[in-house]
Amino acid sequence: MMFADAPFGVVRLEGESIDSAVMLDANRELMSISGGRAQPGSRFADLFIADQGPAALAEKLRDALDKAVNLRLAGPDEKCADVFVVLDRHGRPSAAYVIDVTDKVQMQQSLAAGQKLQAMGQLAGGVAHDFNNQLQGIIFNVNKLQVRHPPGDPTYAELKSIYEFAARGAELVRTMLAWSRKQVFRQEVFDVSDFVSESYMFLRDIIDERIKLDIVHGRDLPPIRADRLQLDTALTNLCTNARDAMLEKNGGGQLTIRTSKADASVARADNFNLVPEGDYVLIEVIDDGAGIPPELMQKIFEPFFTTKDEGKGTGYGLATVYGIVKQSGGFIYPVSKVGRGTTFKVFLPAYDGELEPVEDVESPRELAPPPTAEGANAGKAGDLAGRGRILLVEDEDGVRGLAVQLLSSFGYQVMEAADGESALEIIKSNAGAIDILISDVVMPGMDGPALLEASRDYLGHARVVFISGYTERDMTQAVDKGRAVSFMPKPFTLRQLGERVKQELAAIASERPDGET
Repeated sequence: MMFADAPFGVVRLEGESIDSAVMLDANRELMSISGGRAQPGSRFADLFIADQGPAALAEKLRDALDKAVNLRLAGPDEKCADVFVVLDRHGRPSAAYVIDVTDKVQMQQSLAAGQKLQAMGQLAGGVAHDFNNQLQGIIFNVNKLQVRHPPGDPTYAELKSIYEFAARGAELVRTMLAWSRKQVFRQEVFDVSDFVSESYMFLRDIIDERIKLDIVHGRDLPPIRADRLQLDTALTNLCTNARDAMLEKNGGGQLTIRTSKADASVARADNFNLVPEGDYVLIEVIDDGAGIPPELMQKIFEPFFTTKDEGKGTGYGLATVYGIVKQSGGFIYPVSKVGRGTTFKVFLPAYDGELEPVEDVESPRELAPPPTAEGANAGKAGDLAGRGRILLVEDEDGVRGLAVQLLSSFGYQVMEAADGESALEIIKSNAGAIDILISDVVMPGMDGPALLEASRDYLGHARVVFISGYTERDMTQAVDKGRAVSFMPKPFTLRQLGERVKQELAAIASERPDGET
């Protein structure tokens, strides 16, 4: 009775060695996990997959005489099992225990993949931050030269080309920041059904006419809180990947975007066990394309990984999607069958607060647009000139020097500091007399948020503008909630810096009582 009802697989064996032993009988659990293959008279070794050949499998089974050995069961499900073999008093195999550990192995693999992606994300974020600082110096220098060499000058075309290459580099950095989950988010509360419906016409334009696009809305969906533009980027990337997979397979197909309410049990049914309990909105992007081979499933979200021919894919798309979903507090995974298609499932946490747009503290009030070739010039002093006292804190000497030079040429009184400690001394010496504090976020020693915290009693009415190659999420806890704080992501142009200063000074003037100077 114990043999038949044991919660793990048990089999009685007969044979001189474990690799040749046959099964006499097996209990119900082993029949279940082996898919009915544990038949009397069959070789015990045939229950398992010989990844590296019969000899290697035989060696692993012999190892199971002394300890539990992990093996993959043959069959369509390819389950994983811990196997332990028992010998009789003559040293021959008499029984074996087979324990299904598929869920445990899959969770370990998922955690390992997540840790790998997290480590790569930290590296990518650090590289992106440093690269943004380099791009900032390039763009500032080009801006300065463009003022001296306007359109019509023989060198203007070369300067424009340098600027455009820098702008392309900035776009690459934004992709890296998206994947590493350190880009700036402007979060708001919205309805997913409305969001998907609004995306339909754009998606219809980018999806090949040979592909049918359907949207299936779920009922009574809760709202979510996310960055609408970033989520639109994620949905677009998923749909273009699906388009390419279907065109590659058969020149067309069916693409479906489906929304529904979901909880963690939906993910567990797909053997994805990392979604915590809670309420979610599920967005599924379903195609009937070529599918994803199992050996590639763990790599698809890595940056620069692509299966497309050279020149046809960058490997940014799914890496960007992964970063956007994770920074939104969500989860994403694919369910795929080779030759039958792929479904990407995106779980986004349901929002149960007030149904009003809520902007993240770390998001900019007025984000500077990305650099473009148009409007790259720093501009003439006349349209950006003004009066005011500015403290600029930046540890990159070249960037700081050009910014100080520009703002001074516009008529501002500019003080500068290379680190937070020096800046704090200047603030104390000029208590209440500074109009705008412009500070880098990440600096050696005292960083931007720490500087703001230490100097709040000396800043008076000053506005604060943080600049950085990326925004760190713990910055939200250090921001002075009672002060107007905005953010400019690097790289930005000299003109954008001048325009931001004008905006901040205009805001100060509007907040003062009539007649106050």
